[in-house]
Amino acid sequence: MPKARTILYGLMCIGLAVGLVSCGEGCGCGGTEEGPPDNTNRIKPPPPPDPIEEKRTALDGTKWDIDVVRMADKGRKREPDKLIFVNNKVYVEKFKAQGYRASNYSLRMEPDGTAVWETMQSREDGDGVLFLKGEWREKKDGKDEKMGGVIIRHPKKGKNEDFAFISTAPPSRP
Repeated sequence: MPKARTILYGLMCIGLAVGLVSCGEGCGCGGTEEGPPDNTNRIKPPPPPDPIEEKRTALDGTKWDIDVVRMADKGRKREPDKLIFVNNKVYVEKFKAQGYRASNYSLRMEPDGTAVWETMQSREDGDGVLFLKGEWREKKDGKDEKMGGVIIRHPKKGKNEDFAFISTAPPSRP
């Protein structure tokens, strides 16, 4: 039965290594005859993933086809545009072409799972600020993924302009 002893010895060594068994003989395993060593110095499992960072990662690299509507216009003509999330920044193509820089955005979660993001962008020439706020609803219960929100342009001179936007299709992803 030497093979059985070898197996038993191997299991004891494994038990000592993981702290399940202690010899109580001062061998350095940290245990006592009363029980295994204190596990406070052990490597702890990683914390659960942050749902906000998971959403931010899911948004990064997406391009949304959107319709933008100027709220003051009668008839509310829809203008197609693109809303782009890249490198943890967001921008609307039309406004970027007008000099508004892509910017970081804050993100929070609503109890129903809707992700709400907000940002403020300044023009490169300093002539105004743009505020964007959007809501992203992932595909759920047979309903398609949607993005919608508002854009408020504050020029240094003149009146503010309010816009609304809504996605016209699910986003393209890399």
